[in-house]
Amino acid sequence: MKKLVVIALFLGLGIQASAQEYKPDQTILEDLVKKSESQFKGGMVFLGGGTALIITAIAIPRRFDYTNGNDNQRVINFLNWTGILSIGTSIPLFLSSGYNGRTAAKLGLQSVSLSTPLPTSIRNYPALSLTLPLR
Repeated sequence: MKKLVVIALFLGLGIQASAQEYKPDQTILEDLVKKSESQFKGGMVFLGGGTALIITAIAIPRRFDYTNGNDNQRVINFLNWTGILSIGTSIPLFLSSGYNGRTAAKLGLQSVSLSTPLPTSIRNYPALSLTLPLR
C-alpha cells in the first residue's frame, strides 16, 4: 500500500511539473519591447541622477566655516563618487536596452501560403519578414 501511494505521488508530481505554459512569439516580442523601454528609462534615471550629483558637488563651496577652517571635502568626494558610479551604472542599462530592442525587431524567415486564383503546385513559399514593434 505504501508503495502504491509513493508511486501515485511521484506520478502526480511528474504531471504537475510538465504542465508549463507556452507563450507564442508575439508575447515574447512584446516582453522584450517592455524590457527595453524600462531599461532605457532606468538608464536615463541613473544618468540624470549622477549628473545632478556631480553638478551639486561642483556647486558646494569648499569651506563652510571660515573661522575654524572646516571644509566640505568629505561631502564633495561622496557626491562625486556617487555620481560617477551612477553614470557608470547607466552604461550597461543602455547597452542591454539596445540589445533587447534589436532582438525585438528581429528578422525572421517564415513559410507563407500562396493564395492565387489559378491552380498551382506551389502551396507554400519562403518569405522574409521584418517585425517592428510600434510601441
